[in-house]
Amino acid sequence: MIGVNKSFFLIGCIVSMLVGLVIGAYILEPLMTKPSRETCVIMGSTTVLPIIEECARTFMNRNQWADIRVSGGGSGVGIANLIDGICDIAMASREPNPKEIDAANATGVNMVLHAIALDAISIIVHPSVEEALGEPLKLTLEEVRKIFVGEWTKWSEVNSKLPDKPIIVFIREPGSGTRGTFEEFVLKKGDVCVGNEKHGNPALRDAVKNTPWSIGYVGLGFVEEPNVRVVYIFNDKIGDYVKPSREAVKEGIYPMSRKLYLITNGQPSEGSLVKKFLDFVLSPEGQAIVEGKGFIAIARG
Repeated sequence: MIGVNKSFFLIGCIVSMLVGLVIGAYILEPLMTKPSRETCVIMGSTTVLPIIEECARTFMNRNQWADIRVSGGGSGVGIANLIDGICDIAMASREPNPKEIDAANATGVNMVLHAIALDAISIIVHPSVEEALGEPLKLTLEEVRKIFVGEWTKWSEVNSKLPDKPIIVFIREPGSGTRGTFEEFVLKKGDVCVGNEKHGNPALRDAVKNTPWSIGYVGLGFVEEPNVRVVYIFNDKIGDYVKPSREAVKEGIYPMSRKLYLITNGQPSEGSLVKKFLDFVLSPEGQAIVEGKGFIAIARG
């Protein structure tokens, strides 16, 4: 009987231990489960895209709980998707236009603009133009207008030193923030740009790079390329031509500069991924990424 009792006792202990383990695992499971990843979708300007892609990579490497998904499409696409609730942040290289503001108001979206960098619209040409001229091409904004609206169609009309070659013009697609900003600086009421449309700054830069006697425009961060040449633009206030550069934009003397934005629906709430990421972009480390991509950091007051 003593042996039987011992056997029952041992079985009871084993059963108790197993039950305890099951209950313990059930209680501890929620505590040991890894926190779910928080997602932030960012869409829009191809100008802003390289800045935010690098910022997102750096941020996610340190914050494994964060899932930041970044894609381009242009400023118009980003703003439209923010209004439609498809993305959490829109990247834009311009301010929203009246149509977009009306659409946001109609859906109860409060677009808040956060300036994250300074940029400039840079006119670029194929090296063949500069080689024929013997120096960098220098233009007034009115001369730029005449080229892009089709009033001048031959390089000899631009400068008598240039040959009678057709001007091949490349422009950005409708909805592009770069295109919108360029047109604000250059065009008059009723003007329409005439040229071959390219989607995104890299595609336009490559088109100019690979096409002799061509001209186009890109954001400042896309001109660090050995096979394109920048055009100097005349500044009426100082009476001189200015090369597009970070220094000229910082000094306020380059005529075609602009702010780059992240746009949110209202002010992001404290502790949210959107708020934490925005703070990172505007931090010294985030602004170093801005500078590293060829743009100009926003001065913090």
